[in-house]
Amino acid sequence: MRLIQDKSFYQDLPKLRVAVLRNGKEIVSSDVAKEEANPYQMTTAEDGHHGPYPRLGVRGTYEEGDQILVESDREMTWVWIRLDATMDEALVLMREKCYTFTIPFGDKKVGHDPAAFTGDVHLITARAARKEEIEARRCISFNPYDLHENTTTYPHSTANIETRGEAWFASRNATDGLHANLGHGPWPYQSWGINRDPKAAMTIDFGTKMAVDNVRFTIRYDFPHDAYWNQAEIIFDDDESKRFTLELEKTDLPQVFDLPETVSCQSVRLEALIKNPDCESPFPALTQIEFYGKLEV
Repeated sequence: MRLIQDKSFYQDLPKLRVAVLRNGKEIVSSDVAKEEANPYQMTTAEDGHHGPYPRLGVRGTYEEGDQILVESDREMTWVWIRLDATMDEALVLMREKCYTFTIPFGDKKVGHDPAAFTGDVHLITARAARKEEIEARRCISFNPYDLHENTTTYPHSTANIETRGEAWFASRNATDGLHANLGHGPWPYQSWGINRDPKAAMTIDFGTKMAVDNVRFTIRYDFPHDAYWNQAEIIFDDDESKRFTLELEKTDLPQVFDLPETVSCQSVRLEALIKNPDCESPFPALTQIEFYGKLEV
C-alpha cells in the first residue's frame, strides 16, 4: 500500500495555531520554536508548529480568566477542535481568523465535566477539516465549546430565557452532545431550562447556509420533578414557509423527525413549547436538540 499523505495532502489547508492566554498575553503557543520554549511548554516542533494540525501540550494549572486561542491564516475556516482531553472533538466554523474560549471556572463550569481543564497537564488540538469532512452529512448543531460570549465560531446557540441565568440551564447545554437526561442540575444532567416560561425560545445559528433534513429532540426525563412538552415548533430563517410542528411524547429516548423536505437555512428557532396539561410539575426542560444535514454547496 502506497502512502498518500505527501506534502500535497496538506498544502491547500488553512494554517492554524493554538495558544493559551493569560491576562490577554500568550503564555504558551504551538508555533514557538524549540529554543524559545518556556516552562509551560511540554514539547515543541523544531521550528515551531504553524500548519493544518497543531497539537499543544501545556504544563501548569489553569487560572481563572485564562483563555484558549485558536487562530487561522484565513477567515471562514472549518476546524476540528479539542480544547480539553475530557471533551469530544467538534467541527466548528470560524468565521473570523481568531477564536477565544474562556476556560470555565466556578459557577460557569457546572455544565462541564468536573475533570475538564483541571490538573497540571493539558492537551489542545486543532485540525483543519478537509473538503469531504466539511461536506459530509452530520449533526450540524453539535458544539460543546459554545459559550454566551462566543460571536465568531459556529454553531452558536442563544435563548431568550435561561432559568435564573444559571450555567446548568444554559442553551449551550442542549447542543453539547450529552444525552444524560434522568436528572437535573450540574453535569452530566445539564439542560436548557426555560424558567417555566411558555414564551421561551432558543435559536441556533449555523454560521453559513446548511441543508437540514432531520431533527432529534431529547426531553429532560427527571420525573416526577419534570414535566414535558406535547408540542413544539421550529422555524428556519424566520421564514413562515419553513415552520414545522413537532408532536412530542413522554420518553427518555431521542425523538426523531424527518423533515418533509430538505430545508436550506442558516439558522433555526425552537419556540411555541406547549406543556402537557396533565403534568403537575411546572418544569419541562430540554436535554438535547440535534439538527442533521450538511453544508449547502
